[in-house]
Amino acid sequence: MPQQLFKPTSRSTQRPAQTPHVDGHADAHPDRQPDRHPDRMASHQAPCFADGHGSSEGSGLELQLRQLGREHEQLRLDNEQLARALAESDARCSEAQRLAHHDGLTGLPNRMLLLQRLQDGIAECFARQRRMALMFIDLDGFKVVNDHFGHATGDKLLTVVAKRLAASVRSDDVACRYGGDEFVVMLNNIGESAAAVSVAEQIRSRIDGRYWIEGQEIQISASIGLALYPADGEQWDALLSCADASMYRNKRERRERWHRDSLAAVDAQLHPQGDGAGLRYVRYQTDADGVPT
Repeated sequence: MPQQLFKPTSRSTQRPAQTPHVDGHADAHPDRQPDRHPDRMASHQAPCFADGHGSSEGSGLELQLRQLGREHEQLRLDNEQLARALAESDARCSEAQRLAHHDGLTGLPNRMLLLQRLQDGIAECFARQRRMALMFIDLDGFKVVNDHFGHATGDKLLTVVAKRLAASVRSDDVACRYGGDEFVVMLNNIGESAAAVSVAEQIRSRIDGRYWIEGQEIQISASIGLALYPADGEQWDALLSCADASMYRNKRERRERWHRDSLAAVDAQLHPQGDGAGLRYVRYQTDADGVPT
């Protein structure tokens, strides 16, 4: 038997130990060294979108968010514009109502608002068994003011009179310009008739006197008629008619009194002894409104 030149080496039956992988699993390639660069590891672990679906979906969401943001901003601007338009509309409506119920020259309530307040006041007085007074006021000699000084001066005089009139009544009363140089005052919940007469005298004392308008001295007075609810009427038109008639009676009496006083003063100058001879030759006549003829 020939001699073996090479002796077979003995092989171990144990398999070499596998190098553990980073995630704890056995590495299939024992000679490959673990990658110790985290950036490269992250790039290896990141999913690969070969067809570009991931980037396109992200861009689509961003576009939608930007579009929603623009729409939200536009809605906010539209709401602000609508709010301003509503505020302006409310202001115009309030101003229109004020102009419809107030006098354009004096700012006092006009005839329309007076009639509304008068009807409401009568209903309340009827329900609560209260009294109410109505005053009709006319300025004496106002036509002379307009003819002599002009309508612009007359308008300014009316404005001053209106301020004095408004300052003479309570907050729950109504002082209105009825038309021209006529005013009406409604006194709510008045007690006795003497209280209404007292208020009328206060208003007369405030209006009567001298006014300085644009450097011009103007002197006027007021004639006032009074009507009481329910004694002089239970409807607003009856109260207005009664107060108007009372005012004209008052105006006529004041004119007659003024003429009597004037005639007496002239007679006293002509006849100092006071025998009254001068008055025997004077005929004093007036028309229906108390104007001398």
